[in-house]
Amino acid sequence: MIKEGDKIKLKEYFGDKVIGEDVYTVEYFRYALGIFISENARLSGDFTPLCSLYGKSEYSKECYIPNYGSYFTCEVPLWIEANQDA
Repeated sequence: MIKEGDKIKLKEYFGDKVIGEDVYTVEYFRYALGIFISENARLSGDFTPLCSLYGKSEYSKECYIPNYGSYFTCEVPLWIEANQDA
């Protein structure tokens, strides 16, 4: 379980190629756990909650609910937990 102060690793992609890997510290902001992508994001209050860092997996499929819209099933976190020394 991720908690405030833990570190997570996000990979940056360009197409299918990994071009970078950044480590972020999970913070508690506006009643949510998440990260600030940069110092400018912190100054402007542009917070990225962990719930926004989920994406489709190979098992995901698109579904539809009337009066709600499209959604994807079987989403997975796009981060991995980093070691405390990272």
